[in-house]
This record gives sequence, structure tokens and C-alpha cells, in this order.
Amino acid sequence: MDTAIRIQVLRLRGELNLEDALKIKNLVGEYLKAGLVHVVLNLENVSHVHLAGLPVLGERAQRLREYGGDLKLVGLSPYLRHIFDLAGASPLFDFCRTEEEASNRFCGVPAAA
Repeated sequence: MDTAIRIQVLRLRGELNLEDALKIKNLVGEYLKAGLVHVVLNLENVSHVHLAGLPVLGERAQRLREYGGDLKLVGLSPYLRHIFDLAGASPLFDFCRTEEEASNRFCGVPAAA
């Protein structure tokens, strides 16, 4: 029997600073309490991510994985991806082009070539 997966999508905009990352951490903590472990952060409307927030988000991704879920990042510009790469944070995350790709990955659907 297939079980539907509930995916929480957060569509963010503007600059993402440490305070924002801590708010996301708390929100994801509430999701965990409710048994919601599949989370997508859509960053296509985010112009900058402050380095201080990356470890906070990485910790949440790891916590979600411990409960059988994940935190997928969607829609990063080349600039944002460069920030993650420079900070050494890229290995902490699963990057997807679109929300649909993230959803498919949660459901085990292979990526299109």
C-alpha cells in the first residue's frame, strides 16, 4: 500500500539572515513534532544568504533525515549556490531545480535525464 507523503514548502524571499534561519529552525521543529519530515525551502526569490545561517539550516536537514525525511533546497541562483559552496555547506543539502523535482525525490521518482 502506498502512503502519501506530506511535503511542507516554504517559499522565501529577500535576504536570509541568521534570525530568519533560526525562525526556519523553529518552524521545522514544529513540523517534526507534528510528524512532518519532508520540507522544501524554495529560494528562487532569495537574493542573499548570510553565512551564519547555513549551519542552522544544515542541522535541521540532518535532524529531518534522522526521522526519515529531508530538507531540500530549490531554485538557487548561481550566486546563492556559490555561497553554499564557498562556505563548505553544499554537502549538507540536497539541491533541486524545482519543487516538482524535490517532490519526486521525496517519492523516490528518478530524475529525468
